[in-house]
Amino acid sequence: MNTTRPRRSLARRALVALAGVAIAVTTLSGCLYAAIPPEAAATPAPSREPDLDGIPAGFESFYTQSLDWTPCSGTDAGSYDCTTVTAPLDWSDPGAGSLELAVIRRAATNGDAIGSLLTNPGGPGASGYDLIAQSASFAVGTALSDVYDVIGFDPRGVGRSTAVRCFDAKAMDAYLFDIPADPPRQRRLEG
Repeated sequence: MNTTRPRRSLARRALVALAGVAIAVTTLSGCLYAAIPPEAAATPAPSREPDLDGIPAGFESFYTQSLDWTPCSGTDAGSYDCTTVTAPLDWSDPGAGSLELAVIRRAATNGDAIGSLLTNPGGPGASGYDLIAQSASFAVGTALSDVYDVIGFDPRGVGRSTAVRCFDAKAMDAYLFDIPADPPRQRRLEG
């Protein structure tokens, strides 16, 4: 008795069935995407208006301030604008005073930004303003700077933003160089 023939027939039928399922899945998946009209898939233009929902009490003036953008210059080709933003001196106490943060914006080079990218070079003490003014395309790459406005800022106490003073010179020296009052004691190992 020859069992080779029925096995080939069974394998052939399974292969044909599998091919039929693959063709059906491919055909039906095309129907799903074709059913979505292009205008429904389009994303809305970004809003430059602040989201004011859920502002904590006492912070309203910080969130609702109007920014006065003025033209400024940068090293890379493109259009730059600068402004200052008022921020609380102490986020746990909005009534404790405020300070000014320097902000720079390089407009998307294609002329129609799809949004904004806020950059922060890290630190402490690094100027995000200078990062964008001197090398916006390096900071985010040309593919992103073509379609996004790129924004940099100087954190409190850095560059063009309001200086802050936390310690006087003596207190800073003590913070950086003093030996703690109760240093851990060395243990002597005895054998």
